[in-house]
Amino acid sequence: MNKVVNGKIIPLTEEEIAQREADAIKAQEEQQLQSIKDDIDTHRKYLSDTDWYVIRKQENGTEIPHEVLTARDEARANIDNLRQQLGE
Repeated sequence: MNKVVNGKIIPLTEEEIAQREADAIKAQEEQQLQSIKDDIDTHRKYLSDTDWYVIRKQENGTEIPHEVLTARDEARANIDNLRQQLGE
């Protein structure tokens, strides 16, 4: 690996190479964490978007479709699993 200094190409030092590798690993870890957080937000949004079924059930007894109940259970389980990956 090289760098340009004052218009000249010179090799990176061992320390610079190590720092770039560490920075790349850190960036990848941050991207993975953000992806997990985005997945959690997606599942939470689904729960929020389907809360009206629960409210309707409480207010007038209309049953919640089985597929919605199943998907809500899956969303909660996914959130729990993703939070464990984050160490929460």
